[in-house]
Amino acid sequence: MNQKIVRSRQNGTAKETDVINGYLKQGWVVVSSHVVPANDNIYGYIEYVLEYRPNVEEKNENHNL
Repeated sequence: MNQKIVRSRQNGTAKETDVINGYLKQGWVVVSSHVVPANDNIYGYIEYVLEYRPNVEEKNENHNL
């Protein structure tokens, strides 16, 4: 089983979202996600745990976060 952890920073840029959507189109699925809220020192971010499942039928909820 292959897994990745990808962070999507919530600083107004869409680059990280595009990266995650690219993984989803390649057969990766979101296994879990965790929100880390912003504080004085860091931007908030969402941390996604992705798992590669190439044989899973495509489902709309797995695309375009």
